[in-house]
Amino acid sequence: MYLFRKKCLQQNNYDVLKNVCYFDLMILKTFLLAGCIFISFLSIAQNESTLAKLKEIMEKAGSMPDTSAVPNDKLTAEIKALRKERKTINTNDVIKIKIAEERKKDKKLPAEFYDRLLNTFTNGTAINWVDNSIIRLYRQYFTEREIKELIKFYKTSAGKKWASNFPLIMIESVGNAETIMKSVSENILNDMKVEGKIK
Repeated sequence: MYLFRKKCLQQNNYDVLKNVCYFDLMILKTFLLAGCIFISFLSIAQNESTLAKLKEIMEKAGSMPDTSAVPNDKLTAEIKALRKERKTINTNDVIKIKIAEERKKDKKLPAEFYDRLLNTFTNGTAINWVDNSIIRLYRQYFTEREIKELIKFYKTSAGKKWASNFPLIMIESVGNAETIMKSVSENILNDMKVEGKIK
């Protein structure tokens, strides 16, 4: 993708470059939102090992996760119960929102493409792949006992309030970050134009 962007810059093809950057921004927004929702359950302390783990997660972003069938055991059952107990926006919801956003903006692909894509994430194999990959993440970070404690938390009034408000906080936070990123990007492009590095 880097070489493609470089070629667009060399050919002064800014419309294509702008669309590629916008698409990258939408992918980043999706990953940030999904990542923030997931990370919210990790109770992250700001230390070097956590920052190293976050760097590793960001480096893996975009690579195909393990979507194979998960073990049919107590831990998987507890993770499914936790995801059900949260009763709030989840990764599957974010994907559906993202598909709807792209459908609205896209004037090139036929509506049938988005119908099929949505169906695959609603009734098809993709929904199982997403669920399997998420369950694997929970299994990586939590024990069965910790999952049970989280379920108990989400049954408390504080847990219910957290579950209902946190997605709104994260969506607004991602929106703020996206607006700031867009502004910074425009400033950098303007600076590079003034410097004569792009036209």
